[in-house]
This record gives sequence, structure tokens and C-alpha cells, in this order.
Amino acid sequence: MTEHTWTYAELTRAAEQKITLWMKRSAEMGHHSYPAKICRDFAWGAHSLWFELTAGYQQPGDDERLSALQAVPQQDDQQDDHPE
Repeated sequence: MTEHTWTYAELTRAAEQKITLWMKRSAEMGHHSYPAKICRDFAWGAHSLWFELTAGYQQPGDDERLSALQAVPQQDDQQDDHPE
């Protein structure tokens, strides 16, 4: 088996791709369903692993950019779900 040493750029690109993939799947399921939440959790896990592996080496703005990829739009009918 061949060893591979990952660069910071490769780790960051891989995390970005996985976060994007899982957030896309979440959107396809309708962000607010339970299966979509699991997809969002996978996206969070990819970001969390990236954060731990790159601690001390992170470039300015990368953590914020990866966090922004995980943004979920607000539900339009949110008020209907919570009657007063």
C-alpha cells in the first residue's frame, strides 16, 4: 500500500467537497426532515474533522467559509409549526 501525506490544501478541498455533498443531499430531502438532519450531521462531522486535523495550520477565512457552506435556510412556515 502506498502512503500519502495530505497537504493542508488537499484536506481543505476534501472537507469542502464532503460538506457540499451532504448539504446538497440535505436540501434534496427538504432541509427540515429527519433524514436531512442526518445529512447535515455528516456535513458537520466533515467540518469538525477538518478543524481538528488542521488546528494550528488553518488559513484565515477557511473555517468561516466551511461553516457558511452548512447554512440552512429558515423555514417559511415556521410560525405555523409553533402556534402561540
